[in-house]
Amino acid sequence: MPAGRPWKGAVVAGGRLVPGLAGQWPSRADGEPDAIVAGFAAACGELLAAYAAYTAAGPEAPAAGAPLRIGFAFPGPFDYAAGVARLQGLGKYDRLYGVNVREALWAEFARQAMRGIPHAAELARADIRFANDALLFALGLGRRYPGERLLCLTLGTGLGSAFIEAGQPVAGRNGVPPGGLLYAELYRGQPADGQFGRRGILRLASELGAGTAGGDVHELATAAYSGDPGAAAVFAAYGRQLSEFLAPYVAAFRPRRLILGGQIAKSASLFLAPLEALLRSVGGFPETSDRVMEHTYEGIDAVFDGTRSKT
Repeated sequence: MPAGRPWKGAVVAGGRLVPGLAGQWPSRADGEPDAIVAGFAAACGELLAAYAAYTAAGPEAPAAGAPLRIGFAFPGPFDYAAGVARLQGLGKYDRLYGVNVREALWAEFARQAMRGIPHAAELARADIRFANDALLFALGLGRRYPGERLLCLTLGTGLGSAFIEAGQPVAGRNGVPPGGLLYAELYRGQPADGQFGRRGILRLASELGAGTAGGDVHELATAAYSGDPGAAAVFAAYGRQLSEFLAPYVAAFRPRRLILGGQIAKSASLFLAPLEALLRSVGGFPETSDRVMEHTYEGIDAVFDGTRSKT
């Protein structure tokens, strides 16, 4: 997410989203590490307090001894197992580079507990895990289509990806790159992350003489839907190039569904035709999801349930 876009959180209990227990907070993505971590911690505290009030007032009660678990979706590069941020040059969370976010959160919760902030002591003992945002989106979708092969992409700031088979992530086989991550794979000699996210579309607009006059992808899509042939040509070229890039991975993995999420996917009707032809060649089809956050939360729950990578 760009630095100005809020980040979101929700409570999942018993494998499902708890109604009404979701929120969003200023990202502080361009702030100092301490401020970013403090923002994360405050949001966790608010969600836990809301859940405590919900269970106290309603018929549902948390299972006795149920562990408190906190999951974070982060784009790569990120050392997910260690909890160390490695993001650089994305315009968001760059100052977290090298920070062990898990340890920093535990320390912040401990400081809050010493100040008597409600629920901080519980949070300081929480199991905190991190995973790629596109992978979590895909794992959530894997629960919806448990017997299918899925290739899931998030198209936004950059290119996120995950390959799913029978609800589990696939990596390093069947033509799938290590980690299932396409962002570092090359397309026309350049990393795909810069070709198929926001930067790629804006570069295409410049190359084709359809500049956005200080706008962004949304403005370009609006122009295309309004009948601007130059803007429409940008998205048509984007679809052709994305299809060309994905072709070897689709041929090898043979997904039943190519599922697109993210801000750019909201304009998928402008570039979907080449992807439809590509998926048809392996008996599959593309579709878009407008429930990215819901699937991502479900994916976080799947990580705690022991999802493992198939290699």
